[in-house]
Amino acid sequence: MSRRLGSCLALAICFLDIGSVLAKDKPPAGEKPASEMSAKELHDWPTTEVVYLLRDAERQKWGELKGDDERRAFIEDFWARRDPDPSTPQNEYRDEIAHRVTEANRLFHEGRAGWSTDRGRILITFGPPLDVTEDSAGTVLEKPRYTNDKPQPGSVGAILEENGPDGGQSSRSTTQGRITWTYGSLPGWELPANLKLVFENNSSGSYRLTTPVAINWEKYSGPLGAMPVTHMSGLPQPSKGKDVKESKEGKSSGGKAKDEEGAKRRELLMTALQSPATGGGIEAQPLFFPAAPGKVLVVVPLRFDPALTAGAQDLVLIAGVAPAAEDKLVHAAGMPLRREGKLPAAPSFEVGLDPGSYRLALALEDPSAPAARASLTVPLTVPSFDGGPLRLSSVVVARKVDVQSSGDVKLDQLIDGIAIGNISLDASAGNRVAKDSMPEAVFFLSGAKADPQTGALDVAASYRILGAGDKEVGKFPVQAVTGAVTSQPLPIQGFAPGDYRLEIKLEDRKGGSSVTDSVGFRIE
Repeated sequence: MSRRLGSCLALAICFLDIGSVLAKDKPPAGEKPASEMSAKELHDWPTTEVVYLLRDAERQKWGELKGDDERRAFIEDFWARRDPDPSTPQNEYRDEIAHRVTEANRLFHEGRAGWSTDRGRILITFGPPLDVTEDSAGTVLEKPRYTNDKPQPGSVGAILEENGPDGGQSSRSTTQGRITWTYGSLPGWELPANLKLVFENNSSGSYRLTTPVAINWEKYSGPLGAMPVTHMSGLPQPSKGKDVKESKEGKSSGGKAKDEEGAKRRELLMTALQSPATGGGIEAQPLFFPAAPGKVLVVVPLRFDPALTAGAQDLVLIAGVAPAAEDKLVHAAGMPLRREGKLPAAPSFEVGLDPGSYRLALALEDPSAPAARASLTVPLTVPSFDGGPLRLSSVVVARKVDVQSSGDVKLDQLIDGIAIGNISLDASAGNRVAKDSMPEAVFFLSGAKADPQTGALDVAASYRILGAGDKEVGKFPVQAVTGAVTSQPLPIQGFAPGDYRLEIKLEDRKGGSSVTDSVGFRIE
């Protein structure tokens, strides 16, 4: 029978600010460009939300500045040093801080600006948590999605304002209580995995952080621009600890090498866009899943010809996205093909995009050679999952489905299998499964009408397996689908090796709409 993967699978992608992929440069909330700040605004700048980001050496440097011109130069350099990819117009770190400040001010109402509360401080510094529990009883809430948008009924996950108790329009409230935020891992910080931070309400309406936690930037070992945002990983990155004056004095040899590497990779991607296939040996099968409202998570399972990847140990997969009618990259990433010397058995990577028409360019780079070993360009028609009518995401036929208690979105990383938040799928391009196994078909649906009281869906699902000539070789009883993500076990024991199709028909009994789709899979 089909099974709903449940509220425990409220996906980590739901609080991802995927819009940063195509974002324009903008200052944090409430902050003007340094060139437009008044003398008072410049004087007060270190006491704004950047108070959580300044390092001791920067505070000392600020105190030594003389005059507004030096302060303006310092502020501009402060953000430039944290830019994950200085070669692009936008500063992803700055954009993400702006988003977190906006969300803190919207969600945390304690008689003062939300960014200045304890929860605002943690949100701005660490980003959104993976889990939120409320009260000493530990009632488990949906994993939070912090966003400026209201989700469609039945969408995966819930935003913090719905999980309250004091967020925006929530009808729930408490005068005393406890909220616990759980983080999976915080790379670069000397903090334990699965960190739990407890905020207690002292009946005044203010939640105070009661968990002892040292936020010490001096011991932070990650890059200054490290944030869970989409950026061009593997392309030029700023060096750590760069002096304030360095941007004016010129780049180090390491910075120049990064620039040269980035320029070469962009050239390889542009060549791939203009010459859709060279060398062969790469197979890509893009999949599409709903994320935050208006955003789509694109997962790209890959297959490489073994002859293509033999030999060189330092091959890099370069991926770029361009609009369908333009030779202009809107997103790019470089990903080492091997980890610890091993090639993933079922490699894939993820990128966040707005709905629309694009081209995905892939190039396999050998750093010791001027040209790519192989390249491929794949058309991308990214669907919208917002509103009606009833829609299916891409369907994955997985050899195994593993559900974790928490998970991260692994954008711009080459991984083994498919990871969607805390759902791990042992699956590969072409949906290849073993004979006499029990794979599972996993998919998401959107546009279904939800019960206004419970949020549950009332969708009937029927499944058929079709063989050669679309002959029906297997059929399942009608199943009830009550949530936004579902898996259906496929008993294929006894089926002969070959190509098959799974047909899925969904009927929204509350909304009166239906949809039929199918996915191919191969038994080997």
